[in-house]
Amino acid sequence: MTMLSHLEAVNDHAQRATADWTATKGITAELLELRLEGDSGPVPAPGLLELIDSIDEHLRLTVEASDLAHLLAGDPNPDEETFERFFVAAEVCQTEGALVGRVHRDIAQLALGISSRLGGSGRVERLDRAAVAALHPPLGRWVGLIEDGVKIPPLTLPQLEVVLGGLICRMLIDRQVLLVLDEVTLFIDDGETLLLGIAGEVTEFDSPVQVSTPAHEVAKRLEEMNGADPLGRITIQIASASWFAR
Repeated sequence: MTMLSHLEAVNDHAQRATADWTATKGITAELLELRLEGDSGPVPAPGLLELIDSIDEHLRLTVEASDLAHLLAGDPNPDEETFERFFVAAEVCQTEGALVGRVHRDIAQLALGISSRLGGSGRVERLDRAAVAALHPPLGRWVGLIEDGVKIPPLTLPQLEVVLGGLICRMLIDRQVLLVLDEVTLFIDDGETLLLGIAGEVTEFDSPVQVSTPAHEVAKRLEEMNGADPLGRITIQIASASWFAR
């Protein structure tokens, strides 16, 4: 295939990454203000500044690779080296563009965790809608929590509650997800019921789930099991509910 035939894909990756970056900027601008309105002071936003720096860098690399691909594709007499450089640039554009999307979803998930610690308001509801749109875009380019995976670094208890709140919100959006954190089990059925299993006891949280409550219970249990603050790394398993049922 020619370089020109690949430019459509390059353009799509660059445009999608730019759209994700733009939407993320709106979410983070609201998030940085709203988190200050927590009842007990600012709501923790663990890793947010690092995520912002990360998405900026991934977009820069995406756009640079796209520009280079266009420049090389315009060569009227391309040689073998030109072809090689073009396809490397196209691959970088795709890879970095996908990482922009990943960070976009990470920030949206964190936004839901933070908003779960805030009181209800029109701005919080708008933030929630923007975050849900990022996690389940209307055009069908949906990447679920199972595909993205879950990583929980060492965190303080308040930070962990925010991260868990975001995870639970995303599980409620995706549905049919089972998450095991050490000896704690979180399961979303095909409706919107959350089942929380701790030490052999199962608690049901019917829709609408007040996410802050199960997030607090899970965080406290994990703190007890780790026995340290900040918490140590947590053992994580995640899969679709149908996989665990086999």
